[in-house]
Amino acid sequence: KYGLFQETRLRSKTQGMDEPTVRYYYEILNLCRMVDPNMTEEHRLEHLFRGLRPALLRKIYPMKPKTCEEFLTLAKSYTEASLMSEARGWRDAAMESQRPP
Repeated sequence: KYGLFQETRLRSKTQGMDEPTVRYYYEILNLCRMVDPNMTEEHRLEHLFRGLRPALLRKIYPMKPKTCEEFLTLAKSYTEASLMSEARGWRDAAMESQRPP
């Protein structure tokens, strides 16, 4: 009964809009371990992709990570790049507003 509950959680888990990707990653892997400690890497990757936010899915899936560790590395890189571009965008916008007309 507990195993079925965990499997249902695993299949229905999606990354929340404000949920950090690293937290999502470890939650999925933990659920995978609870459902089947011998689950294949390929099957774990399927679960990681299934509930990933669409913006991340579009960036990471084409890179075809072969392992969960590669998935995490790509997810972290994309997240860092997004944060840097957002910070730069705010800085650029602030500089624009300070320029004389």
